[in-house]
Amino acid sequence: MDDNALSAARLALCERIPSPTEISVSEFLSYYMPPSPADVDLVVDKLAQRSQVLLCKQGFTHHPLLPLSSSTPNWAAYTDTPEVRETSGEYEKDIFADLENIAAQIVECCREIAPHMQPTNELRVNGKKTLSGHVYTSAQPDGLRVLVGMKPSWGSVVLSEEYEPKLRNGVDNYLKIVWNMHQTMRSDYTRRFVFGVTIHNTSVRMWHMNRESLIVSNIFDMNNDYRTFADMHTRFAFASKDELGYDHTMTKLYPNLPKDERYRVKVGGEYYITTQVLENYAAEDNFGHCTRIFRAYKEDDESRDAKYAIKDGWLKRDSQLEVDVYNDIMADIDSHDWSQYSAPPKDVSDFAENVEEWEGLPPIDFKHGTNVDRKRFFMPFIAGERVKARDGRDDDTCAVMARGYSLPPRRQYLALTKAAATSDSSAASKASSARTSQRDGVKGDEKKAAEPSAPPGIFERPTEPRVHHRSVMLLATPLDKIQSVKQAFSLFILHCLKYCHRDVSPYNVFSLDGHGVLGDFEYTKHVASTTRHTWRTGTPNFMAVEVMTGSFMFDRHTTNNRDFVKFAMQHPNSLFAIRRPDSTPELLFRHTLQLPFLVPPYDVEVHESKYRELFPGRIDMAHSRFDHLKDAKTLIKTLSVLPPACTDTVSAPLLLIRHYFMRYYQRQDANSPLHPLMWWMIGHLLCESRGQQIGGDLVPFTFSQRGGFLETPPEDEVDQWDEQEVGDPSIGDVDLATRAADRSTGARHGASFNNR
Repeated sequence: MDDNALSAARLALCERIPSPTEISVSEFLSYYMPPSPADVDLVVDKLAQRSQVLLCKQGFTHHPLLPLSSSTPNWAAYTDTPEVRETSGEYEKDIFADLENIAAQIVECCREIAPHMQPTNELRVNGKKTLSGHVYTSAQPDGLRVLVGMKPSWGSVVLSEEYEPKLRNGVDNYLKIVWNMHQTMRSDYTRRFVFGVTIHNTSVRMWHMNRESLIVSNIFDMNNDYRTFADMHTRFAFASKDELGYDHTMTKLYPNLPKDERYRVKVGGEYYITTQVLENYAAEDNFGHCTRIFRAYKEDDESRDAKYAIKDGWLKRDSQLEVDVYNDIMADIDSHDWSQYSAPPKDVSDFAENVEEWEGLPPIDFKHGTNVDRKRFFMPFIAGERVKARDGRDDDTCAVMARGYSLPPRRQYLALTKAAATSDSSAASKASSARTSQRDGVKGDEKKAAEPSAPPGIFERPTEPRVHHRSVMLLATPLDKIQSVKQAFSLFILHCLKYCHRDVSPYNVFSLDGHGVLGDFEYTKHVASTTRHTWRTGTPNFMAVEVMTGSFMFDRHTTNNRDFVKFAMQHPNSLFAIRRPDSTPELLFRHTLQLPFLVPPYDVEVHESKYRELFPGRIDMAHSRFDHLKDAKTLIKTLSVLPPACTDTVSAPLLLIRHYFMRYYQRQDANSPLHPLMWWMIGHLLCESRGQQIGGDLVPFTFSQRGGFLETPPEDEVDQWDEQEVGDPSIGDVDLATRAADRSTGARHGASFNNR
């Protein structure tokens, strides 16, 4: 175990997420905790009478667990507080082991009151044990509530607890508990939210984490507020799995195999069996839409043909289902008048000789007259739904998880790190000022982990409810996973309908049955939509400059079109691979080619450095891409870093595209559309005519993953299954050899599937 690596990971997580909102104990109990299953006064009365359980190696004791006759009632085990007991030489584990007895006796008191009640979990003091899970961490939670009948693992931990005998700043334990909750959420795909508890001497805080919020209660004293302490244990012990944050529509097939990632998932009234996790953005992001993609087959399909991708995530409450957007697009394709568009130029010379004649025409459909099936250019969605809670309501971070409680605009915040605790903006000062919680990243930026390491953008905004969404689509290969240059340039996206996708990137363009399709409609809006969002949407490397900066960019200068086009034809190497609106430039800059396409003076290190500059993977308020696009000399210099095969082939069409985009940026009338030939230039001239002439395969540059949140497991734990798991009778007749082969196949080919 590398304590330094774990500490760094905890600190990185807590520095990255919003400071938790601190609310009163009564609010936390009323809105976030499971309901109380028994009358707390009756429970306390029984705790004050006698011991209810057999103490290990001690026999029965009739001494009350909670003597109330004293003028200062205390739990009998903590009449001498943990701090005093540690000073007397006791170890921390032994001090807090008494919590097991308290929790067990509370359960027996409740069952004496209502014999039909059965606990769903039990408290265990953990000591120095790590927990199994498919995401490794060396963290050793001080206390665990584990599902009854289950072995301790990150998949069976209902909640974790962190203890500290001394009454001092609890920041270290705050880092630990947030890390533990984060680990539970990323290790168990059935978790919608999770709880935590921290105890410093006798000071207790309760914690709640979901996909939108991190909430912590004010401190209460477990001795002075013994009723609250007993109530907390009662609520946890008898809570249903739904009330503890589990998803009743998703079941782990082999719960005693913590590293196995196969689930039975319900979507649209049908059940699917997942065979592989294709992408997992929830693992590190934790807050936000946290998309996971599973490869799956229908449960009733005897062939077990895993040809589907199940997309699971958390979107804003007013977000439209992707399947509904897809169906709307399909209906609009059927009803759209495709005869209104003009035929494209016969060739480049036809366009160059008649530049002015193409001005003012309706948009050019470069597939005009080909009887193309326009529906085939969109990812087919099979089903989709807002996941329902047990009571039939949409599973909502506010309405369901917080029982409708809305965080006030004027909030008190708890400092998670020592630096924050000692800063001028301490929790106490924040309590008196109105501010909103912070959120980093960009909506739609699902690929941050694969981008160059860079500080993410940070936006302040109010907390907004999120609803659990789930979709089923066909498997396909995302553009960023395609190696063949010819195939990458062959993908075609339809842009004639009045929809704005708002997140076009290589991660959302796919190859399906040999042709390109556009997928991921989470942020797609029709031009007639009245819904407005304050967040910038899109992946930073592909975001429009205006969206990135929040402003329009008009230089108000003009250019002679005919002279410019002639210059472009005569100077094919003098252009820059602009990014917008297709994905070609980022792909060219992010990849090099293999031999023999690399010839002097090409320098791969210069190429890679330029990519990092132009596409940093974050919001670039300096909009350097626009500066490169605007300045001709800079464009020529920038383009020169690409392999000559790329520059020589696509330079002329890119120069034309760049020219008309600059005209668009500089337009006098903000309502003026793009040039009608723009999509012909992109689809035909750039991709079909030129791009597919580039030979060979794309070789991606490698970038360090976003660090800090992942630890390297010891060598003896890498790809090993615990001996206790292999011999566990609850796993049924699963073929472990087949299972190991499945994992190996997934490691080799996992990049070839739908990544969202």
